[in-house]
Amino acid sequence: MHKIVQESMESRGRVQAYSDSFILTESFGSVKYLSMFGASIAVKSLTAQIIGNRDSVHIVGDSGRFILSGGCGPLELTRGTEHLRTYTRNVRPGVTHKILYSPDYFVPWKKSDVREFITFGPTDEDARKRAFSIVDKLGNVPLKTSWRDWLWERMTLDDMAPMPIVGGDVPEFANSRFMFVPGDAWLEACIREDLEILKTA
Repeated sequence: MHKIVQESMESRGRVQAYSDSFILTESFGSVKYLSMFGASIAVKSLTAQIIGNRDSVHIVGDSGRFILSGGCGPLELTRGTEHLRTYTRNVRPGVTHKILYSPDYFVPWKKSDVREFITFGPTDEDARKRAFSIVDKLGNVPLKTSWRDWLWERMTLDDMAPMPIVGGDVPEFANSRFMFVPGDAWLEACIREDLEILKTA
């Protein structure tokens, strides 16, 4: 279980809740997915801080230490430039469970100009299936299902997308990664290059 902490330097106050799963990107410190629960007022306050891109909301790992950013400081939890949707459930009076997620990364086919997406699954095979399905939906180049592993190898060969920071006990996110959306011209070039291999697939 991870702890989410917001500390006010002015009042020396501390607001905290707990997270059972999250997907973050270190380069911007932005939340792609965050499941948190705790006292309703704390969850509400932390959500406002994250969506408002305010400083000093951090995540604490199982060891009790802050998860560090690339600059070795505590990783800030922010919305970044993403649009976040929320799902809220009152567990019992005074206790709330809230999920924040970026629909652009989880359902990229709903936005025409998306450049990245998150593929995930409990196994590597599930992540590959999701990646293939997304590329097949977004592109105009017809793909055969039997090309799934080939597509994964081509897409990850020179992949410069950042690796996500994933935490928690949700098996569904065990194999997560950011991937760039390939362009039609790139796909066509790869198919032509590997046509002899794909004929036997």
